Amino acid sequence: MKLENWMLSKNLNEILNQDYDLIKPITAEFVTTLNCNFSCTQCAYKPAKENNSVWKKTSKKSNIQMTEEVMELSLERLAEGGVKNILITGGGEPLITPVTLKTMAKANELNLTHALYTNGFLLTKRITEEIISLDPLFTRISIYGGNQRTMNQYTQTKSMKSFDSLIEKIDNIAKVKKEANSSMNLGLSYLVHPITANSVLEFAHRIRELTNIDNINYIRFTPAVDYFGGQQHSKELMNDVFEVVNGIIKPLFEDINTEIKPYMHRVNDLHGGKNYKQCRASGWFAEVAPSGKMYLCCEKHFLPEYEIGDLTLNTLDEIWSGEQRREVIQRVNNQCLSDCPTLCKPHELNKIFAQLENLPDGRKLVLQTIRQNQIKTEYCPGKLNDFQS
Repeated sequence: MKLENWMLSKNLNEILNQDYDLIKPITAEFVTTLNCNFSCTQCAYKPAKENNSVWKKTSKKSNIQMTEEVMELSLERLAEGGVKNILITGGGEPLITPVTLKTMAKANELNLTHALYTNGFLLTKRITEEIISLDPLFTRISIYGGNQRTMNQYTQTKSMKSFDSLIEKIDNIAKVKKEANSSMNLGLSYLVHPITANSVLEFAHRIRELTNIDNINYIRFTPAVDYFGGQQHSKELMNDVFEVVNGIIKPLFEDINTEIKPYMHRVNDLHGGKNYKQCRASGWFAEVAPSGKMYLCCEKHFLPEYEIGDLTLNTLDEIWSGEQRREVIQRVNNQCLSDCPTLCKPHELNKIFAQLENLPDGRKLVLQTIRQNQIKTEYCPGKLNDFQS
């Protein structure tokens, strides 16, 4: 792994001078809607949805669903502020709103790299073809169970054919990708939770049998996280699942191009805690809500006490240097991150910056250490990882 190209960025001086509050965002997480077709058992946005009365229903309110005007102004101000990447995500399910595809088109106009997270259930033939034509860097489909029963139980839905439909839609987007000779990276992300754990192998077999499996770049397996201070799921359960992933599922895919990615490091960190007492990396990511308001971290979206500004009122530079953002960062760090989940978006970067803090003083020594690849991290630099946690 080489850290040099990644670390030698526009934020290098801020990192070396330990001016972490001055780090400028490279990637913006762009939440186009809080509305969703699921009510997942461990939804990271459940409190926000309950507070906005959209947990069991949807809404067309402008603070819940992004308008085209807010989308265009927000993207323009992000681009002017130096952001390079737009990750379209939820909140809810991004494809519920037509603004999501318009966001991808607008990002292309502004020469911004863009990508999409989706649960895949709204990938109609038309939407799939339009996504491929808009040429995202990647599309990642979230998977919540390996069969109809576990998916229904986790997502709290009742449809009896939706799982088979999802499998067909995954095969179709892989097919359309191939036919278009698209370079889009296509990935699946299986959430490991006590409800979904026992069907992980069943899911792997279903995917392995797909006609267009060669056009799926990877399948990752990642542990479910309690973001609200509760007890994390059993490490033993997670270890058992990852044993299946490494011992049985990986060999199933050895003869094709689909990479199997077990996120074991996340399990270890969930139960091992943080090696840092300050959040130094929140500035690397910009978090934009449907209203255009910005928040310190994606795990703190829609919580008023973590609001740092509003792109409909100010430029990104004004927000980043503003008193409101400084006060939020100071409060978080004074509380020693006690209210923050173990695995947040900036977590892997925070681990790196904590290691840099422990090095002897001297910019040359820090640079040399980076170049010699002596910083140990699971965060693998590269375009995809500018987006993904």
